[in-house]
Amino acid sequence: MKTSTAHARSGLSKYRTIVVSIALFIVFDLGVLVMNFYISSQITKDAIGVNLAGRQRMLSQRTAKTLLQLQNATQNSGDVEKPLEELRKTFNLFDGTLRSFNEGGQAVGGDGKPVILERVDDPAGRAAIEKAFAVWTPYREKLQPVLTGDVPARVAALPDVVSYALANNVQILDQMNFLTTALEHMASAKADRLRLIQVGGITLALMNFFVILFHFIRQLRESDAMAEAARRETQDILESVSEGLMLLDRDLKIGDQYSRSLETIFNRQNFGGCSFPEMLREVVPEKIYKEASDYLDILFKEHVNIKLVASLNPLGKVHAYFDYGQQSKYLAFQFSRVHNKDRKLFHLLVTVKDITAQVMLENELEQSQKQAEEKVNMMLGILHVEPPVLREFLDRADRSLREVNDTLKRYGSKRRARDDQYGQVLQDIFPIVHTLKGEAALLELALFVDKAHAFEDTISELRGRANVSGDDLLSLTVKLDKLMSDVQAVREMVERITSLKETFDPAPATTEAASVKLPKVASVAPAPLLASDEFQRLAQKLADDQGKQVSLAAHGFETLALVGEAAATLRDALVQLVRNAVVHGIEVPQERTRAGKAAAGTVRLHAKAAADGYEIICHDDGRGLDAERLRAAALKSGRWSAEELSGWDEHRLRGLVFESGLSTAEAVTTAAGRGVGMDVVKRKVEALGGHLAFATQPGHYCAWRITLPGVLGLDQLGFKAA
Repeated sequence: MKTSTAHARSGLSKYRTIVVSIALFIVFDLGVLVMNFYISSQITKDAIGVNLAGRQRMLSQRTAKTLLQLQNATQNSGDVEKPLEELRKTFNLFDGTLRSFNEGGQAVGGDGKPVILERVDDPAGRAAIEKAFAVWTPYREKLQPVLTGDVPARVAALPDVVSYALANNVQILDQMNFLTTALEHMASAKADRLRLIQVGGITLALMNFFVILFHFIRQLRESDAMAEAARRETQDILESVSEGLMLLDRDLKIGDQYSRSLETIFNRQNFGGCSFPEMLREVVPEKIYKEASDYLDILFKEHVNIKLVASLNPLGKVHAYFDYGQQSKYLAFQFSRVHNKDRKLFHLLVTVKDITAQVMLENELEQSQKQAEEKVNMMLGILHVEPPVLREFLDRADRSLREVNDTLKRYGSKRRARDDQYGQVLQDIFPIVHTLKGEAALLELALFVDKAHAFEDTISELRGRANVSGDDLLSLTVKLDKLMSDVQAVREMVERITSLKETFDPAPATTEAASVKLPKVASVAPAPLLASDEFQRLAQKLADDQGKQVSLAAHGFETLALVGEAAATLRDALVQLVRNAVVHGIEVPQERTRAGKAAAGTVRLHAKAAADGYEIICHDDGRGLDAERLRAAALKSGRWSAEELSGWDEHRLRGLVFESGLSTAEAVTTAAGRGVGMDVVKRKVEALGGHLAFATQPGHYCAWRITLPGVLGLDQLGFKAA
C-alpha cells in the first residue's frame, strides 16, 4: 500500500509543473473567454441601439413626408387611408423606440421582431434624447387628433401639424444623429477594451505555452526512451510467440505491431493498416466472412458480455484457403477486448492459431470412429438374417451390381455416344437397382434399402435432365463403388460371424455306439426362396410405414417345384406385387371405414397348379386401379397431352401401369414413387416365360395373375414305379 502511494506521489510531482502551467493556461483562457463573451454581448446590444437610432432618423423624415401626403390627399379628395395607415405605423415605431432609449424596455427591431433596449446613460446620448423629447412631446400631442380623431377633427388639425413638422423636423433629425453618434462611440470604446483584453490574454497564454512546451519536451524525451525500451521488449515477444497476434481498432484496421508468426500463418507480409475483414474475405467462404463481420460488430459493443457470445464465434475453427485455393489450413481465431485506463473499449486482441495438424488428427479419429460405428450398425442390421439366406442375397446383389457396372462401362466407353443412349443406360440400370432394394426390404436389410434408395435418387435426378452426358454418369460410379464395397464388407462380416460360431459351438459328443461314420450334411438348412413369412414381414413393415393395417395370407408355394435363379426371379416379382398392393391398393383405416370395409386390408398370395403349368394370384381388397388417377399421372409426366389422353378408353389407361417412370404416388419414398414397379414385374415374369394379367374393380379390389407354363407342382411330377 505504501509503495503504491509513493508511486502515486512520484507521478504527481513528476507532472506538477505541467499541471500547474496547464491550469494557469485554462484560467487565463477562461478569463479572456468570459470577458469576450460579456463585452461581445454588450457590443451586440450597442449595435442594435445604433441600428435603431439610425432608423429614428429615417422615421422622423418619413413622418413629415407622410403628413404632407395626407394633407395633399385630403385637399384633393384622394385616398387618405393609405398615408394615414403609414403615418400611424411610423408614429408608433418612432415613439416606442424613443421611449425605450429613454427608459429602457422593449422595442420593435429592424426585422419586425421585439428587442430589448437598455436605458441610455451616456451623457451625450442623454442630452440628445432629452432635447428630442422636448420637440417630440408637443409634436406627438398635435398628431393625436390626426391619428385617432374623426374626419373633421383630422382635417382641422392637419395644417397645424404639418406646419409644426416642417418647422421642427430638422431639429429632431439632428438629435437622432447625435444619439446615433453617441451610441457608436460607446460601442467603439467597448471594442477597444475587448481588443486590449484579448491581447493581454494571448500574451499570457503564449508565455504559459512556452513554459508547458519546455517541460513537455523534456518529459517527452524521457517517455520516448521508456517507450523505445518497452517497444523492444514487445517486439522480442511478438517475434518469439508461435500464435499470430494483432490488434484491431474500431475501424477493424490491423495495428502496426503484430507477431512474426502471423506472416507464416497467412503467407503474406505487411499487415499494418490492412483491413482485417478484407484480409479475412480472401481466405474464408463468403458466408463465414459475413458472420464474422457481424460478430466483430457485436464485440465492439461494450454492453455485450464477451463470455456469453464466445460460443457464437464463427472463426473458432475455420477452413481457410490460400494461393487461390492451392493451399488450405485450419485456423482458430480468439478475440479479447483491450481497454484503456478509463476502462473504455480501445482495441480487440486477435489470437490466431494454425490448428491444421490437430484438425487432421481429429478427422482421422472421427473417421475411424464413424467406420467403427458403421461396422457395428452393419453387423446389428444383418444378425436377424440366417447366414445362408444372407449369402444368397449377397450373391444376387453382387451379380446385380456387376451388371450395373458392366452397363456403365459399356456406354462409358463410347466417347461419342448420343444423348439418347446415355438416357437408355439409366433406363436399363434403374430396374436392377430397384429390384435390389426390394430384395433388401424383404429381408429387412435397412442398410442396403437406404443405399439403393439413394442410388435411385441419383438416377432419377439424371433422368429428369433434358440432356445427359457421359460425364454425368461419373456420379453413379461413386455410389456404385460404395455399394459394392458394402456388399463385400457384409460378406466378410458374415464369414467372420460364421467362423466364430463354428469355433464356439461345442463339438457333438461321440460314443462307441455312435462311432459309425455318417455323410456330412449342412448344419443349417437354407431357407426356402418363396417363404410366406418373408412376404408377411414385408407387408407388415410397409403397412407400419404407411400408417395402414394389413394382413397377408400365402398358400400353395410349398408345392411349387421352382428353385435357384428362377425362384429368385419369381420372388422379385412377388415382392413388387406385395409392395404395390400395400402402398397403392390398401387404404388407410379411416378411408376403409368410410367405404364400409374392415379397418385392416387383406392381401392374398395363392399359388396353384393349372392346366398348362402353374398360376399365382396376388389379390388385395383395396381401392383398385383408378383410370382417372392414371390419366392425371400421365398428364403430369408430360409425355402425353390432355387432348391425346382424353381419347383413351379405360382399358388403354389401365395399361399405363406398365409404363416406366409413371407413378400415382404423391411423393417419392423408399416404398413407392419411382414408377418402376409393374414394368419390373412384367420383365421378371416374361423372363420366366410366363404371362402377366390383371383384373380390378375400382373401390373394391385389384388382382394380378402370373401364369408360368411348364412349371409343375410337386404333385404333378412324373413319378414311375421303382
